[in-house]
Amino acid sequence: MNRSSFNLKTQQRNQSLEIIPTTQDFYDERTLGAKFVDKTKMIERIMRRECGKKLFFARPRKMGKSLTVEQMKLVALGKREAFGPLENNEQQFEIYNSEDLFTKLKDMPVLHLDFSFCSTFDPVSGIIRVLKQSFHENKLVIPAYIEAAFSNRNDVEGMLHETILYIASHSPSGQVIILIDEYDSPITKAIAENLTDQANISLAKKNREVLRAFFSPLKALGSMIHLLFITGVTKFSYTNLFSSMNDLDDMSTDTSLHALTGYTLDEVRNTYPNAYEELERKYGANLDERIINEYNGYKFCTDATEGLLNPWDLNQLLKKHQFENYWAARGRSMHLWTLFDPTVHSILEIIEPQGVVNKFTQPVDLSELIKPSTQTMQKLFYETGYLTIKDNKLTVPNNSVRETLISDLSERLELDDNNDITIKMKEALIEENMKKLFQQLGRLIKSFPHQMFRTIQGEKHVGKIEAVYAAALYVSLLHLKRYFPHLTFLAEGSTLDGTLDLFIKLKRSMHIIEYKVVQDKSKKGLSAFKNQALAQMKQKNYANHHLILQSRSDLKLHLTAFVFDIEDSRFGMAETIVADDSIGEVHIEEFSLEE
Repeated sequence: MNRSSFNLKTQQRNQSLEIIPTTQDFYDERTLGAKFVDKTKMIERIMRRECGKKLFFARPRKMGKSLTVEQMKLVALGKREAFGPLENNEQQFEIYNSEDLFTKLKDMPVLHLDFSFCSTFDPVSGIIRVLKQSFHENKLVIPAYIEAAFSNRNDVEGMLHETILYIASHSPSGQVIILIDEYDSPITKAIAENLTDQANISLAKKNREVLRAFFSPLKALGSMIHLLFITGVTKFSYTNLFSSMNDLDDMSTDTSLHALTGYTLDEVRNTYPNAYEELERKYGANLDERIINEYNGYKFCTDATEGLLNPWDLNQLLKKHQFENYWAARGRSMHLWTLFDPTVHSILEIIEPQGVVNKFTQPVDLSELIKPSTQTMQKLFYETGYLTIKDNKLTVPNNSVRETLISDLSERLELDDNNDITIKMKEALIEENMKKLFQQLGRLIKSFPHQMFRTIQGEKHVGKIEAVYAAALYVSLLHLKRYFPHLTFLAEGSTLDGTLDLFIKLKRSMHIIEYKVVQDKSKKGLSAFKNQALAQMKQKNYANHHLILQSRSDLKLHLTAFVFDIEDSRFGMAETIVADDSIGEVHIEEFSLEE
């Protein structure tokens, strides 16, 4: 085939590819020819109030909540044409055939309140803006007394109360439909501010009080509300949604609406057959498996039969034909990392949680976030999309999120590919030199920001400092694994007799590592502590861990004890090689970070 024929065929293929939407502006995107995965069968159930009258629906960011609200708004406005064939877009949605629904709702006013427009330090201005927009969208002039209510910035309760009363009075049914998107945005934005922990939570509480006052009329004016649909990421208590308004149904874990946002693989293939075929030409027969590994796995109820794909990731993949971590750039919830404290929270329980899922239905009290427990952090990581449900347990949903999680943790621990510590850690793994690895680990921890140790100032909590060391080494290995595909490691692996701290398998050797942080006030030296750690490994029979038994017999097995004395910042290491189930000669040395 000559070049001109090839270029012509490529051009023809490109012209046949479906247009992938780039924004949540459903109708505008459709007029430009974009196709959307059809979720309107579930939206129709909501609009017919088959799921209830007042609903809450939580999902992580970039999972399609705002698009769903936009489509519901168009249905509520009676815009049937938005879901039918257009001049340059033949796609027809299931809800288009439900003409009676559009007819019933077309004269009912809609209040669409998008709280993502609310600023962190002045949410009231954002509230006034979206309320004024509601008048404009319903073709109503704001009367003078409501303008006066908007001017009284201390009375957000009155603003919503008067707005609902006035707009409902212009409805033939005397009712309105209220769609509230990202209700918790003013709170999560406040938590993520670069302030002190106390100041962040104080600002979040201040914004919560604004929301609490604003939402208070929703219960009293229930007879004027035909349908209330609220989206968000986290359920926060004391917002007058989940306590005072006891008739609000949380549909976040309802099986019938599980796939309201997010894609299944079949939906992607059926909606974008040509674009998907183009991807198959590039990536071959294992495309499905790769998509599932990279972007699938989201489950929000224990009895969900199929995991969901992240729609933001899939849309970008279909447009750019390149596997990348798109969610990391737009979907991350950075307020989590202002709360995460490696001296308190187990990184293992975040990255590799082992516990059975709690049903996570109870709202979060902001007071819990001043010193959040690991369980509270797990709940937040689940709600923000870093964790999901699988086999009734929490797990990281896919490789893309795992990469984001490792990247965020690395950033929290100030790891950098190009700094001297990371370079020497790479060298240590190439040389299979544990002494060098632990030297750099010590240097890394000494470089941690002062704020990271806020819970251990004033006294030396040995257990908490040991947790920091364990976390730092684990995340360092996760961070470096991209350069060493052969690297295998297990942290806190269980044996019949106990739990080993770390197992590392390299090309030529395997290492069982026990690390201890001690406070040697007697100045007797570290030998006793190191020998004690080695004796524990021998007594607990760590050498017969299943990973070791399954490994190649020609790999040398090292038992290594690493000890750090916080009394005067001395490091020590004891190491021995196991041969034929016998413990060899113990090599003991002490070293400094400067070596």
